Amino acid sequence: MVGINNELQKRKILWSNPNPADSFTPQKINLSSDDYDVYEIFYALDTSNINDLLSQCSIKGKNCIMTGMRGTGTTSPYRVRNCKYDSDTSLSFDNAYYGVNALTGINNSNIIPLYVIGYKTGLFKTPQSSNN
Repeated sequence: MVGINNELQKRKILWSNPNPADSFTPQKINLSSDDYDVYEIFYALDTSNINDLLSQCSIKGKNCIMTGMRGTGTTSPYRVRNCKYDSDTSLSFDNAYYGVNALTGINNSNIIPLYVIGYKTGLFKTPQSSNN
């Protein structure tokens, strides 16, 4: 079993949504630091549920998909929004899609990013370029 060291305790809020109860249109956000190797996005299912948080983690350098589902009986229960890693200090969010059997509609009042937390875990190393 791998022991957990003190580096796993290092975390920082890299971004917070200034308007969490508003629709979130596709956009690029700037992160306050590049000193992390894992990021976690906390998000709300929609603008009417900003206190019910979901989250999705990704390794620095990788994209992620935020997902959610409304309760049974709703006409379009599935919700999805892509997050693209642009650089060590920026992420881009696409439109939020919804649907039943296929994600056919766009509604940016769904899957609202609220916070991005960066973690310095020491578990993942960023590939170094070679000067050979």
